[in-house]
Amino acid sequence: MGRIAVERPMGPALLFALALSTLGCDRDAEMQTPVPKGASVPTAAQSNVMKDEERRSQDPRDRMMGQIAEGVSTAKPGDHSAKSILARGCDPHMALRASKMLPPHLGNPQLVSATNDDDFIEKLHSKKWSVVFFAPGACRYNAAKRPIPGATDRTRGWSLAQYRALVRQLQGEGVQIVETTDERKIIPLLRRALAQSRDGEHPCDPGECN
Repeated sequence: MGRIAVERPMGPALLFALALSTLGCDRDAEMQTPVPKGASVPTAAQSNVMKDEERRSQDPRDRMMGQIAEGVSTAKPGDHSAKSILARGCDPHMALRASKMLPPHLGNPQLVSATNDDDFIEKLHSKKWSVVFFAPGACRYNAAKRPIPGATDRTRGWSLAQYRALVRQLQGEGVQIVETTDERKIIPLLRRALAQSRDGEHPCDPGECN
């Protein structure tokens, strides 16, 4: 049976607050820091540049990509170029960035993302995947007992337990399933799952993945 790698989540209330903050919904007032006596006051142009830099540094996607990078190991990954990962996330922009950043740190598997269930289920039917990965955003929604974005009429209101059952139904017990609410755990968990996963590509025979 494929191993399910799961990070134990924080409480629902804390996770939902974290999700709101990550989405830029934390509206706490900014603190005003007085200019020290004798210090030069930035020009309007300098202030605009500094504000642009500050906005970039606080961009939630940049912050999450930095957290993913914290999981990079100095140990060289094995060669997983014959394996494949199907990721179910919520944010197309993060999915695109992660699809470029992750493979070299995982042994170069094929990494394909889906951010809605029509696409996700179609891809589950298309072939046998080595690993199915539920990204932290989807896991945080689930832990906070909130609907996972991208659902269809069939999957609206589903928890990860129901998605997991569907993956097992369509992919069999050999597939590795990875779930985590923590971006820093993505690379270590995926590397472990790939090492334990079935080898090679497994295109579906007619009716096999239905």
